[in-house]
Amino acid sequence: IGVRPPRPANNLITVLLILVGIWNTATSVPSYLDLGPALTQGLELAGYGSVEFGAAAHTAGIVLLVISCVLLLAAAAGSLQLMRMGRRSIWVPVVAAALYLIASLIVMTVVVANTPAVADLLHNQ
Repeated sequence: IGVRPPRPANNLITVLLILVGIWNTATSVPSYLDLGPALTQGLELAGYGSVEFGAAAHTAGIVLLVISCVLLLAAAAGSLQLMRMGRRSIWVPVVAAALYLIASLIVMTVVVANTPAVADLLHNQ
């Protein structure tokens, strides 16, 4: 399969999506590294009171940061390869974002499951 002509709109949108991913990951690093207090603050702002998340949240933050960086690098590399071949690449960052969403839901479910105070809080609401 040979090289096809460039796809300017595809390439532009792909690059923009990768840049959004870079921006999102970079600006989220402080929250990832301090996930417990960030989650506590979120619950307080929502009116649920204060809950201590402990070590599970700290570990989850690091796991989410690693997942985010790995998916971002894979999306950038895969997109670049497809763009060089003149093929559609817009789907690569979209799939990476979907995979991150699934991973974050799983990780956050584990954090909530390992924090009995949150389960009690949700059960009593």
